[in-house]
Amino acid sequence: MNRKPRIGEKMKEVVAFVRQNPGCAKLPAAEHVGPHGSRRYGYEIVDRAIRAQLICAERNDCRYSLYVNEHPLVILAGGSE
Repeated sequence: MNRKPRIGEKMKEVVAFVRQNPGCAKLPAAEHVGPHGSRRYGYEIVDRAIRAQLICAERNDCRYSLYVNEHPLVILAGGSE
């Protein structure tokens, strides 16, 4: 079963953060969107955005570089996205 991903405010927030900081690692993005800087929940949000193909993660050695997917399969409703 292939369900359409739910795009919430936190996922939109991580897309905006990555758009402002192209090539950033997962950690700063996770700390930015996690509640009260929570890395655990922040990583979950970042990983969901990657699975939804809103952002792309390129792995270089043991570090990921994040970029906004300019042609996502899911269209973000509202806002300036």
